[in-house]
Amino acid sequence: MKAKCRLLLSVCFFVVAAASTVIFAEDANETGMQFVPIKAGSFTMGADLSADYITAEKGIFIQDEFPVRKVTITRDFEMGRYEVTNAQYEKFDPKHAALRGKAYGISADDNEAVVYVNWYEATGFCKWLSANDKEYDYRLPTEAEWEYACRAGTRTPYNDGVGGDIYSLNPLGELTGKWRIITPWLITRGNRPAKNIAWESPEDVDLTVGQDGPNAWGLYDMIGGVQEMTGDWYGPYVESDTVDPVGYADGSSKVVRGGCHNVYIQTLRSANRSSSNRTDSHFLMGFRVTRVPKGQTLSKPKLKQPVKRWAKNVSQKKYKWKSDSMKPSFELVSLYDVKDAYGTAELTRQYEIPIYNHSHSPALTWCNNGDVLLAWFTGESEKGQALTVLGLRGRRQRSGKLVWDTEVSEFYKEADRNMHGTQLWNNAVRLANGFKEPFTLYLLNGICTDGKWSKQAPLYFQSRMVDGKVAISSTRIYHQELSDSNPPKILR
Repeated sequence: MKAKCRLLLSVCFFVVAAASTVIFAEDANETGMQFVPIKAGSFTMGADLSADYITAEKGIFIQDEFPVRKVTITRDFEMGRYEVTNAQYEKFDPKHAALRGKAYGISADDNEAVVYVNWYEATGFCKWLSANDKEYDYRLPTEAEWEYACRAGTRTPYNDGVGGDIYSLNPLGELTGKWRIITPWLITRGNRPAKNIAWESPEDVDLTVGQDGPNAWGLYDMIGGVQEMTGDWYGPYVESDTVDPVGYADGSSKVVRGGCHNVYIQTLRSANRSSSNRTDSHFLMGFRVTRVPKGQTLSKPKLKQPVKRWAKNVSQKKYKWKSDSMKPSFELVSLYDVKDAYGTAELTRQYEIPIYNHSHSPALTWCNNGDVLLAWFTGESEKGQALTVLGLRGRRQRSGKLVWDTEVSEFYKEADRNMHGTQLWNNAVRLANGFKEPFTLYLLNGICTDGKWSKQAPLYFQSRMVDGKVAISSTRIYHQELSDSNPPKILR
């Protein structure tokens, strides 16, 4: 066992369920998309593994799959038999043809699952289908609808109904190799070899739809193939949210489900949750469509995202600095005794934050109210999809003293995505040079397609005061154009 370590803050700054049987139908719309009717019913949603796996030596980070709860879907719906293909999507967006095969040659043919489509474009496709159909409306499935349809009455880790040792299960058989899915289960401590958690350079695979399945309800490629976007904002499960759940009223990323090619096998589990910024698109992610009778709508989301400690009770009063100084100030504060003993209650509590054993690369900036905001990444190594960004606030007292919060909490995370390269800054220099704008804080953070940082793009958002209220912009992904001189492995 490794010796206990202590996470230190070093700051240097300048003061300036069972369902009804489904009848498989071959009902298709004008694009050739086939749909399967899914009957209303109830199921158990969430983790199908014990929470003990989180702190096991071969850890499975399933914190966001709890609490497990019984969910009821009260209305029938139809779901696309297959993922949307290039040919189908390009009837709506012909220009997308230029993106076929751009990354590693992936998804070049008509009948392969479409990739390089972001959430806005996927919902635009659904609206286009709805406008051209007098009988049906189309949308992305809710997260609950997706898991309900994927499980198709099963409660096993994968939707094939096979139980047993999770570390040896393989729901795809020969497809695992064809789709280059990584199967060895890893010990989660230490710097693992990159090849064992995600590919440095993914390779072309055949994404022709219909290779896996069908599941018990007639749906193909619900695991593997490509990741599938949903309509819900990503956030923690709420135990009472049990009837036709539609998620949160807002958020920073949308839920993505289903696992995909060229990634780690644990993400193919029916309960696994990923997420994606609405502006993001890459070679792992596509979507499938849900169809409902014309005029049938979902209820309006009412859940509110929990407020993190670093964002609570923040003074909006501008701090009056006594004077500017270029003299550095140094402070050393012990934040947390990091635990590393497998299977212990202490490690469970630590992972609920989550704080992992590998924490570094802090970023900080000062705020207009005198506070200092700190963020850094944490994970079990440099590699892995559990990597996240934590935040902490140092609060300016009337005396001028800075007092750091004792409660660490997550600052920004997109699920199942490696998060690297956090940067925080403000616009004080712009204001000093005459720009007429509110005081603004900025976050720039690298976000990867999977568990390896080689396929990374910058994510950005800002926070400022508008009409006396805090206004936080939507997060955005900035892509670089792919070319021979700027290969896909740099950014997607």
